[in-house]
Amino acid sequence: MKIRAHHLLCMQGFQGYGYNSDFVAHLGDIVAFLRANPGQIVQIVDICDDICDGCPHAHDKMCMKDDGADGRIKSMDKDVLAGIRVCENATMPFSQAIDLVNTAFKAQHDVEHICGNCGWHKECLWYISLEKW
Repeated sequence: MKIRAHHLLCMQGFQGYGYNSDFVAHLGDIVAFLRANPGQIVQIVDICDDICDGCPHAHDKMCMKDDGADGRIKSMDKDVLAGIRVCENATMPFSQAIDLVNTAFKAQHDVEHICGNCGWHKECLWYISLEKW
C-alpha cells in the first residue's frame, strides 16, 4: 500500500471530513484497514497514493485542487520525510511509520509549516492533541 508522507499525519486525526462523501468513505476505509492491520507494509511516497485514488482533485497522479497545489503537497511530504528521517519509497509496517511520525512531531510548532494551511487542522484530533508551544 502506498501512503503519502503527510497522510501519516492526516490519518491519525481523521474523523470524517473530506472533499466529498465518496472521498470520506474511501479514506475512512483505508484508515480502518490500517488501524486493524498495523503490521501492513506501507511504502511512504511523495506522490499520489492509495488515498489520493479517491480524491476528486487527483488527476494524472497530480493534485489539481488549485494552482500550485501539487508543489505545496509535495513540499509537505518532503518535510515529513525529513522529519522522520526516511527516504521516499521506504517500506515498513504502518505502525512503525506512525511511531516515527509521533516521535518526530510532538508539538504543534513542529508541524505548523506542514499542517498550518490545512483546512481541517482546527478539527484534526491529532493536531489538537499535540503540545502547544
